[in-house]
Amino acid sequence: MAQFIEIYLKPNSAKDEIKICDDGTLEIRVVARPIENAANNHLIKYLSKLTGIAKSKFTISGGEHSRNKRIFCENYTPEEIISLIRDKS
Repeated sequence: MAQFIEIYLKPNSAKDEIKICDDGTLEIRVVARPIENAANNHLIKYLSKLTGIAKSKFTISGGEHSRNKRIFCENYTPEEIISLIRDKS
């Protein structure tokens, strides 16, 4: 069964930031505007930068046109992704 990372995205922010919520949801702010998929693309780049995992491993599997997103990362569990983010913070 595929496991997804639940993300609440806040586009058009002053700077890129991430907050790990108690329930395992990620609240991510990105500077990109939500126009022509720019915020979604920036989100994937930002997750790749934070974790060191290739951008091609991340897929938006739900919420492409919503602030609430479901991200799938090939070969990684949500717990591993959160651990990688914590290690880099």
